[in-house]
Amino acid sequence: MVEALPPARRGRRSPSARVHAETPRSYADPFAEDDDGANCIRCGYLVEPAREKRGLLTCAGCG
Repeated sequence: MVEALPPARRGRRSPSARVHAETPRSYADPFAEDDDGANCIRCGYLVEPAREKRGLLTCAGCG
């Protein structure tokens, strides 16, 4: 009788797998009159101005 090997286990991704780049400010302030930045709809971090101009609503880390 041939013994079957158990299926290979896939490990969990480490929390450090998705690391956001440090920016001077991490979040856009929705209540500030002079702040017109947008926050990522997935993680809440600041969306880069170039991505926001292209109409993207997510940061570079989320894709």
